[in-house]
Amino acid sequence: FIQDEISLVPDRLLLTLGTKYEHNDYTGSEWQPSARILWKPQNRHALWLSAARAVRTPAMVEHGGKVLISMYPTPDGRMAPLYMTGNEGFKSEELYAYEAGYRWQATDRLFFDATVFYNDYDRIQSLTHTIGPTGYQADFTNSTTGESSGFELAVDWKVTNELSFALAYSYFDIDLHSGRDEMLSDSIKGDTRSDSTPSHQLSLRGSYYLLPNLQLNMWGRYVDSIRNYYFSQNGGQYLDVDGGVIMDANLIWTPRQGLELMLAAQNILDSRRLNFVSEYATPPTEIERSVFGKITWKF
Repeated sequence: FIQDEISLVPDRLLLTLGTKYEHNDYTGSEWQPSARILWKPQNRHALWLSAARAVRTPAMVEHGGKVLISMYPTPDGRMAPLYMTGNEGFKSEELYAYEAGYRWQATDRLFFDATVFYNDYDRIQSLTHTIGPTGYQADFTNSTTGESSGFELAVDWKVTNELSFALAYSYFDIDLHSGRDEMLSDSIKGDTRSDSTPSHQLSLRGSYYLLPNLQLNMWGRYVDSIRNYYFSQNGGQYLDVDGGVIMDANLIWTPRQGLELMLAAQNILDSRRLNFVSEYATPPTEIERSVFGKITWKF
C-alpha cells in the first residue's frame, strides 16, 4: 500500500494519491488506485472530490468449489440435488467509485455534511443454471454489470456537554443488468437484487448523560421497503419487506474506571420484524424484540 499527501496550497488545498497492490492465485495482479483532493476555502468549510477503483477477488468456492445447497422435487416425484459450483474463469468483481462532499462546521458544537456519489460495477457475481443427469447445477459467472448513485446528509449537534444528537438521511438507487447471453436464474437476476436495497433511510441518534457515569442512548431509524426473489424448495416467489421505524436503546453505567454495565433493548416498537430476505434457500427469519445485559471489565 502506497499513499502520499501533497500540499498544493498550505492549509488550503491538499491532494492525496495512493494505490494498493495485491497478487492472488486466482486472478493474478490487482491494482486499486485512488485519488482525493480537499479544498478549504475557509477555516470552517471543506469540499472534496475522490475517485477510486476497488475489486473483490474470488473466494475459493467461486473458483473451484462444489456445494450442495438443497434438495428439490422433480416432476416425476424424485428429489434432486442443487449444487453451486465454482468456475476457474471467474474474475474479480470491479468497482469504479466517484464521490464529492462538503463539510461545514457552523459552530464548535454543530456540524453539517453532504455527500453525493456514483458507482460503476462490472463483472458482478451471477449464477448460470443448468440441468444435468444427477440434478440441478448453478455455476458462478461474471455476467452482471450495473451502476448506483445517491447522496447522504448528516447533522451532528452537541447541544450541551450532556446532550447530543446525530441525524442522517441517505438516498440510494442501484440498477444491475444481467447478461443477455446466459440463462440466468430468476432468483438472482440483476433487477431482483436491485429491489433488495432500500432507497430511503433516515436515522436519529440521541445521547444523554443522566449522571456523570450514567449514559442513556436511543437510536431510531426509518428503512424503506424492499423486495426480493426467494428460491425455496417449493419454487420461487417474490417476498416484500415492509418499510417502517426501528427503535433501539441502551443504558450504560460506569461505576468505576474500567468497569461498564449496559442494559440494552432492540426492536422496541415491534414484537418481531422481517428485515431481509435471502435470495437463496435460507428461510426468511423475523427478528424478535430483545433485551439483554452486558458487562465489560478492562484491566
